[in-house]
Amino acid sequence: MENAIKALSMAGSVLISVVIIGALLFAFNNLSEQQQVEVNSEDARKISDYLARFEQYNKTYIYGSEILSLANLQDDYNRTQSDTEGYSRVNIYITINTPIEQADGRLYYLTVGRKNITEIANGIIGRTEHAQSLENAISYYETTVYGNTKKTYKYLSQISSRQLAGILGVSFRSDDDEFAVQDKIENAGYRNLLEEIEKYKILKSTYTQFKNTQFMCTDVKYDEVGRIKEMDYEERVIGP
Repeated sequence: MENAIKALSMAGSVLISVVIIGALLFAFNNLSEQQQVEVNSEDARKISDYLARFEQYNKTYIYGSEILSLANLQDDYNRTQSDTEGYSRVNIYITINTPIEQADGRLYYLTVGRKNITEIANGIIGRTEHAQSLENAISYYETTVYGNTKKTYKYLSQISSRQLAGILGVSFRSDDDEFAVQDKIENAGYRNLLEEIEKYKILKSTYTQFKNTQFMCTDVKYDEVGRIKEMDYEERVIGP
């Protein structure tokens, strides 16, 4: 009788232990599922926030300055959301109708044709310090000092020919006009400097012109759940 009571007691203890373990496993699974739901919800919110930002550019025209911001948005979204379940890449394409030449007129920062917006951004602002981009070329002239003048090309491009001649130690007459003074600067051996100043002015003007150029939205594609997956823009050419 005593042995039977002990057996029942042990069986009861085992049963209670099983029930407790089962309850703990159930609670753990519920917690894990809840955490996964929260993670999935957060991922969905992030994707929704990103795609809402893309929709801001879904309008008839955007400017070149917005193109650069849109390129950063595309790259950031595609990089940070690549591991998210249900993720779909966003690809944005720009059709360039007017090439952007480098200052020597032989190479191009941008050529004519349809390109991914990342290529456009690389040509305009570059993604590394030494990238062959329009912005990096401008930066060179704005930070590089010419000779012993202690003045950057940018500074030298913003002053008059008379002031430039004074800095370089080139003599001129008081009745010389700007063109005459410039000729004397060139004849004094500073032709290369004048060419570099002109290159900087062209690059700066081209950069400003690009940022002010309008690009027309020609197509927007959505995925099966209604999220933007592709956008197309084309440079608007005004005039002859």
